[in-house]
Amino acid sequence: MTIPAKFKEYIWLVNTIRKARRISFAEIQEKWLDTDMSEGVELARSTFARHKDAIEDIFGIYILTHPIWQKALRQESRPMQHP
Repeated sequence: MTIPAKFKEYIWLVNTIRKARRISFAEIQEKWLDTDMSEGVELARSTFARHKDAIEDIFGIYILTHPIWQKALRQESRPMQHP
């Protein structure tokens, strides 16, 4: 049985944070770029936010973020408004 790519990303993120205990987004980004999953593409903050939410929904694991990050994540995840 193969694990879908998104689940691999979720598991990688949980394990990376668990091993580090405390880790910045820049450090996550650095570690992410070292994986084959990244294909050399940075992990966007909005993708991190979606992964964080999916991990909570699927696995019941809460990833706590610093309040400054939460503000940045909220701003990036706002829908674009058309004039």
